[in-house]
Amino acid sequence: MRCWLMWACTVMMVSLFSGDAVGEILAQDRDLPDGCEGCRAYLVTMAPGDALFTVFGHIAIRVVHADGTDEVFDYGTYDGQDPQLVYKFLVGTLAYHCQSLAFVDMVAWYKRDFGGISAQELDLSPGQIARLYRKLVYDSQPEHSAYAYHHFYNNCSTKIRNLLDEVLGGELSREIRDRPAHRSIRDMIDASMYRWEHAAGRWVVFGLLNHRIDGPADFWEQTFLPYYLAKEVATIRNPELAGTPMLVKETSTITGLPGSERPAPAPWFGLLCLALLVDLGALAWFLARWRGQRWGRAWVGFWMIVWGGLAMSYETVLWFAWAVSPYPETKFNWALLVFHPLHLVGLVLGVGLMLRRPRWLAMTKRWHLAGMVYFGSIAALSWFQVIPQRIWHYGLAGFAISLGLGFALWSLGWEGTHEGTKAR
Repeated sequence: MRCWLMWACTVMMVSLFSGDAVGEILAQDRDLPDGCEGCRAYLVTMAPGDALFTVFGHIAIRVVHADGTDEVFDYGTYDGQDPQLVYKFLVGTLAYHCQSLAFVDMVAWYKRDFGGISAQELDLSPGQIARLYRKLVYDSQPEHSAYAYHHFYNNCSTKIRNLLDEVLGGELSREIRDRPAHRSIRDMIDASMYRWEHAAGRWVVFGLLNHRIDGPADFWEQTFLPYYLAKEVATIRNPELAGTPMLVKETSTITGLPGSERPAPAPWFGLLCLALLVDLGALAWFLARWRGQRWGRAWVGFWMIVWGGLAMSYETVLWFAWAVSPYPETKFNWALLVFHPLHLVGLVLGVGLMLRRPRWLAMTKRWHLAGMVYFGSIAALSWFQVIPQRIWHYGLAGFAISLGLGFALWSLGWEGTHEGTKAR
C-alpha cells in the first residue's frame, strides 16, 4: 500500500522512540540477526506520479544479500481492507506498518502509479549495515511493525531518516538540522500539489491544517518528503569509514524518470478562479437582461444557497477535525473565521430570493456589502500576518463571491414587484 493515503486533510502526532530506547530493545531480542555479511544497502525513492495519492512520493530501504536475496523494507503499508480505514485515518488511529517484501514485487507494485523509481547505494561499514538490517528486521516483525502515522513527523520518509541518522551516529542531523529551508511545510505541500488538477484538494488541505505549518522549516523537517531525504543523504559523508567518503556511492534509475523539486503553483490559476467566482455571481445581471429580473434574482438565490451550503459543510469538517483529532495541527484553526455559522443566514436569504420574497432584497444587499468588507479584511489581515494562519486565499474567494453577487444586486435594483418585466 502507499505511504500517503491522500486525504491529507488531517495530520497525526506521535511520540518517537529515542535512539537509546531502540538500542536497548534490540539488544534484548535474541531472534534478530547479528550481522549481514556481504550485504549492500540502498535508499529507494519513488518519484511522484499523476494520481493525487502519489504527489508526495514514497521511499524505502533495499537490502541485497550476498546470496542474491533482494528485499525491501517499506514503512508505508496499512490494511487497505479495514472497513473503518477512512474514519481511523481521520481520527489518527490508523496503524501503518513496516513490511518486508521482495524487491521485484515492490517495483511491480509501485511503477504502476509513481513517476519513477531510483536507488542510491549507501557506502556503509559492515557494522553499520548490521545495525541497519537488525533494526529493519525488528520493525518488520508482526508484533513490532505497527506505528502511529504522522504526515510530517512519523511517516515512511522520517522513519528512514531517523534510522539512518542513528546508524550514522547522528551525522545526518548534525549536517541538516537547523539549516533554514526558507519556506514552510505549507509551502512544501502546496508545491507537491502544484498541478491545476489537484487545486481542489490543495484548497481543502490548506484549510484543515492550522498555523503550526506556516512557520519556516529547516532542512531536517523538510525531509518528511522523500525527495528531500534522498537529496540530503547524497550531500553527507560517512564518518565511520576511512577518508569519510560520500554516503551515496552510486545512484541508478530502476524505472521511469528520477524525481525533481516541485515548483510553486502558478499564480494565474488562482487568479483565474477568483475571476470566475466574480463572473458567476455577476451572471445574474446578464440573466436579468436576457430573461427578466425573475431569472436574475433566482440565480442570485441559487448561488447563495450553493456557497452557503458548501461553506457550512466545510465548517463541519473543520470542527470535526478539531474535536476528534488528537493532534495540534488541526486545532485552533483560524480558517473558521471564513467558514462559520453565519453562512446559514446567507443560505436562508438565498432561499427567500428564490421564493420571490421582495422584502428580503434590501437585507440581501446589505449582507453582500458587509461580506465584501469582512472577507476583504480577513484576506488583508492574513496577508500581513496579523492572523498567523495563511487563510487569505479563502478571504479572497469570499470577497470575489460577494463582489459578483453584490454587483448584480445593486446594478439591477429590483425594487419593483413586476416579476416578469425585463430590465431596460
